[in-house]
Amino acid sequence: NMGMPLSEVTEVRYSQGLRIEKGYIDEGFCNNHAKKTCRLENPLVLIYEKKVLTPESILQPGASPTPEHPQGLPAKILQQVGKLKRPLLFMCDGLDEISKATLLREFNAQNSLLKVCVVGLPEHESQRESRKELLKDIAAFTGASIIGNGETINKIAECEVKHLGECKSVIVGAGYTVFESLEAREDDIKNRADHVRKQLEEATENTDSVLKKDDVQKRLAKLTSGIATIHVGGVTEVERIERGYRVEDAILAAKGALEEGYVVGGGLCLSHSAGFPTELSDQIRGLGVVDAVLQAPRQQIFKNAGAQLNSRSSHTDDVNYGYNAKTGIFEDLLAQGII
Repeated sequence: NMGMPLSEVTEVRYSQGLRIEKGYIDEGFCNNHAKKTCRLENPLVLIYEKKVLTPESILQPGASPTPEHPQGLPAKILQQVGKLKRPLLFMCDGLDEISKATLLREFNAQNSLLKVCVVGLPEHESQRESRKELLKDIAAFTGASIIGNGETINKIAECEVKHLGECKSVIVGAGYTVFESLEAREDDIKNRADHVRKQLEEATENTDSVLKKDDVQKRLAKLTSGIATIHVGGVTEVERIERGYRVEDAILAAKGALEEGYVVGGGLCLSHSAGFPTELSDQIRGLGVVDAVLQAPRQQIFKNAGAQLNSRSSHTDDVNYGYNAKTGIFEDLLAQGII
């Protein structure tokens, strides 16, 4: 997570976080179109376990259409949220087109007090029971009641502000949602994590358990993990933006390395892949061209640094041993972080 506050100092802040693999239901809910994400600060959270099949679920039934609200006014709970002047993260299993159009219009209207981002419920590939437990994890994390599960109330029309949860911030992408919790929720999150640990023990001991061990382990990891927010500072706005792009590139590079792995840099990896014969048939001559291409990045690094590529740099048993253009010496490039 990354932010750019009005400060000269760049710092990292750690907090409790929860990520689910489900994002907004429509790109129109983005408020950062460059990154195609939606960031809500201090939002309320409404969790509805079912699909919204009719507009009457979130719009006032029988309300007379107006030029500003051609499909009718939002339901009572949405009006109450608007009066609080806080954004709303609405999680549901689906939304009818009229309701979605109404919420999109409210979200994008400049003077609207109601800013709603609609997120789908996390899909679970194995069991519906595991999905219900994941929703309870989210409810514990935010303090929200799950509407429609039969334990509280079943209709959004009956929902009140007291049934809503809240969090410090939320970032929604096309396929993910990241919650940042409030400090006041720390005890509830800890209690929920303890409950999930008991579920894990049960799933480990009983192979016939309704919940699968792997699913419970993933949920426990989500509940107990944290998120780091990098606040990028700078003297001027231009400097902050430029630093922000650099930090973002570094974050994406680190994520890529974690997901797909990495190899030693400095042109060594390509250079070690070379070594084709360069004579005889036309086919082998073609391999010689490939050989030269694989050697080119390493040779260019030497050339840019004003150094000579010699036998010392070419022959070594250590595949990570190469030329560090920054320090001007031959060393273990992987140990120096050159990847």
